[in-house]
Amino acid sequence: MRLTSTEGEVLSARVLHVSEEDEDVTIDILSTNQPERYARMGKDYKDRAWAIPFAFIAALAPGDQSDTPAMVS
Repeated sequence: MRLTSTEGEVLSARVLHVSEEDEDVTIDILSTNQPERYARMGKDYKDRAWAIPFAFIAALAPGDQSDTPAMVS
C-alpha cells in the first residue's frame, strides 16, 4: 500500500496488523521519501515493524502486487 502521512512522508508499506482498539496500523516500510528521518533517530526503517497511529495517516492508496503479502488461512 501507499501511505501518505500528515507530515508529508510517502511510504510504500506492507500491512501486518490493524488495531481498531489501539487506533494504529503496524507496517513494514518498504520505501520512504524521507529516509533521513529514520537516520536521525539512529534507525533503519527497513529493520523493524512500525506502529503508525490512524491520526498520522493523511491518505492511503493501493500499492502494486509486491506490496501485498500472500494471505494464509
